[in-house]
Amino acid sequence: MNKIRIDKPVVVVIAYYFCQLRPYSLQDSRTIEHAWQQHEEEVQLMISARHYLIDLQQLQQINEETNQARFIKRIVAPETTDSTPESIDESTNTNNRQLTATTTTTNSSADARTEMMKDNMELYSSFIQSLFTVLYE
Repeated sequence: MNKIRIDKPVVVVIAYYFCQLRPYSLQDSRTIEHAWQQHEEEVQLMISARHYLIDLQQLQQINEETNQARFIKRIVAPETTDSTPESIDESTNTNNRQLTATTTTTNSSADARTEMMKDNMELYSSFIQSLFTVLYE
């Protein structure tokens, strides 16, 4: 079995309805991050006995049985005082995918959901479009 090498701690979260964010399990997060680092387009996961397709280009989690899609966001955890390996290629973090790697900060006065939407207009637009789809069903 190949060992997954994660250079920086990464938490992958899914955006549920009502803008609630929930992290994937550590194993699922590592699987997604490994696929991301390998520039794969998608990865399949089984979560709570359901099969999901994680589309790494559109940043969506798609239920393979219902075709219901939810947005995901890749968040790079803040760096610690430890030095990172010299083999890290920063160009992989600034590739042409539709993802912005952001660090999270805990600020009680600002709502993280609002800040996430402000920082990523493409995510905001896609989220609104998906809401209209749900409304029309």
